Amino acid sequence: MDILILAIMLSTSEAYFFSPIWFSKRINTTTSTHQQGKLIPDLPHRWSRVAKSNTVCQTDQCKKAAEALLENMNQTADPCEDFYEFACGNWDKSHPMPPTESSWSQFDVANDKNLYQIKDILESDVDTTDPSPVSAAKTVYQTCIRRDTSDTKENLKPILALMSSIGGGWPMVSGNRWDDKNFVWYEASADVISQIYSTAVFGVFVTNDRKNTKANVITVDQSAFLLPREMLVKSSTYKLQLEAYKTFVTEVAWVLAKAAGSSDVTKSSLHREAEEMIQFEIKLANLASPQEMRRNVLRTYNPMTLRELQEWSDMAAPNQIDWLKYVKRITANLTLTFDWTERVIVRETDYVFRCIQLLQETSPRVIANFIHFGIVRHFVRDMTAKIHQLTFEFDRVLSGATNDKPRWKDCISTANSALEMALGYSYVQKHFDNSAKLAALEMSDNIKSVFSEELGKLEWMDSSTRELARQKVAAMARHIGYPAWYSNSSALEYYYQGLEVSDNHFNNVLESSRFKFSKNYKRLRVPSERDEWIISPADVNAFFNPSKNVIIFPAAILQPPFFTKDRPSALNYGGIGVVIGHEITHAFDDYGRQFDAEGNYAQWWTESTKETYLNKSKCFVHQYGSYRVSELDGMLSDGTTLNGVNTLGENIADNGGLHAALAAYRKQSAQHGAEPSLPGLESFSAEQLFFLSFANNWCETVTKESLLQTVLSDPHSPHRYRVIGTIQNSEDFPKIFNCPRKKVDTCVIW
Repeated sequence: MDILILAIMLSTSEAYFFSPIWFSKRINTTTSTHQQGKLIPDLPHRWSRVAKSNTVCQTDQCKKAAEALLENMNQTADPCEDFYEFACGNWDKSHPMPPTESSWSQFDVANDKNLYQIKDILESDVDTTDPSPVSAAKTVYQTCIRRDTSDTKENLKPILALMSSIGGGWPMVSGNRWDDKNFVWYEASADVISQIYSTAVFGVFVTNDRKNTKANVITVDQSAFLLPREMLVKSSTYKLQLEAYKTFVTEVAWVLAKAAGSSDVTKSSLHREAEEMIQFEIKLANLASPQEMRRNVLRTYNPMTLRELQEWSDMAAPNQIDWLKYVKRITANLTLTFDWTERVIVRETDYVFRCIQLLQETSPRVIANFIHFGIVRHFVRDMTAKIHQLTFEFDRVLSGATNDKPRWKDCISTANSALEMALGYSYVQKHFDNSAKLAALEMSDNIKSVFSEELGKLEWMDSSTRELARQKVAAMARHIGYPAWYSNSSALEYYYQGLEVSDNHFNNVLESSRFKFSKNYKRLRVPSERDEWIISPADVNAFFNPSKNVIIFPAAILQPPFFTKDRPSALNYGGIGVVIGHEITHAFDDYGRQFDAEGNYAQWWTESTKETYLNKSKCFVHQYGSYRVSELDGMLSDGTTLNGVNTLGENIADNGGLHAALAAYRKQSAQHGAEPSLPGLESFSAEQLFFLSFANNWCETVTKESLLQTVLSDPHSPHRYRVIGTIQNSEDFPKIFNCPRKKVDTCVIW
């Protein structure tokens, strides 16, 4: 998925399992078996409790659930010492990580199953009853599969032609033929946004107005980077990755230069220019704000007119950019008009100011190289076999995967990027049991109700803030399974009106990017829709969108191990129930709490309650910031810990979600009575099974390289700590597992 699209989604939503790095997957640590506290097999464990029910569930679903839990468990570990190891210690043995992957989790297993189901859909013959977007998705996929990837000049003509049309081409490839007189950096940047819907120096896109969520507005933001910002700003620490990056740029440029017939281009000249380009990107990264600074909504909400933005830029360096011309060029192919009174939101005013100064000090050739490599990296998996191989070699340094993915997975990604809602439509039609949607609706009702009840027990929250918090919970909308308009195939056709696909793979990728750009900018003059879906129903994920106050659970996550009908509710509440609780809690994490019931940025907290909340959140920052990631010793300086600030929102959501789901399960259990136990797990109480189900959400194997990506830039903690942290803070867990009392610092907000 494109970096800009991810940036837009992250700016408006909090995800349960979302990675902001395009080349990386969610990652976690592996752990070794605890040697102390070993338990004697076949004898009662000190933490065991006799289940309340004397019956054992013997349905197929119960047997499968029990088998899955048992094969992942390491029962020689002490659950009171390391519950992640107890619940997931044998995950790597029962689920060996494929060589094409850099991490392998429950999410990946579920997603892999989905990929095969989608593959069957895309490889099936075109059905005359299919809506046209479904047929188009099949065309995109099958064209991708059949494409010629031989290393010929003919196959590189499309990318060379595209680059030639933007700023006179890529200087590194053109050699002495490139003329800076034909290059205006902001014109080239505008063309990149409109042609491939990506960032170039600035991100410029349309989002909800955070103070008026019913309106959409042009938003200006800092650039996105290929490497994590931390690697760029600490380049001396990450020499291996920076050298791999330089090699990647050099070798890709060499392939394209030969295809372009540039006889004056040499490997040494490319190496020098790649170094200059990366140094420029490092300077940009140093100007950019880290993620932890961007969680303050007020700081990143800077409304102004284009005229005011122009005056701000001119103070930095006169005549470096004409913002009105810039916006008009971006939207040249759309029926939109602008003047200097156009209102925009600038996320990072300091970045804009200092970036304009940097651009004035930088040669046009270096800027053009940076912009054009951004174009190339958008298509690196869509060109020849040689460039594809170079991409994998670079990716391997960053991710640790040993084998490249098969082409069919790349082609599913291409088809999904172009027509994700069409693939979601077919997925729902063929593979989704609507009873799962009804069950998820009921569970979300229960957990919302309990969350609201729990607000009444909070002594630190004053009554006026509590009432507004309850109103926010009550107003929270739910998108579960799939959008309502899926019932009408003509609505799907309307959604993709204007997208044309063909039997030319490169053109399909380009046209889908242009279509997404057009769809984004056409929102500018129309009211924002609260029921808009931001993700495909075929995606194994979940979201909270703070600007709409809506929780989103696509159909694909309503499957094992997260949810299965006809199994004990303890497993479903520990699985998908915790996910639901997590997303509800996002409305009250350090970021989501800044939005009101309508999704608008507003100061609805009293000062005293806000101050108490902020003090309580510092506990989570310290707790998670003290978790040491020993697996990275040797890659970084010994003693590497998590970033407690960057992960604060997800950590608050993890803890609140677990508490709310358990409270909702207890309420449901009190109404419906004791549940049967599971075969092979008869000694486990229902609430112990709840916690096992929760921990199994996060079972994972990971490479050190991918773990590094998470620690540096992911807003989620590595999987192991998502279990350890919540268990440490749970007042219920030690009682349920009969753990000895210990003096342990705990953090609780919700």
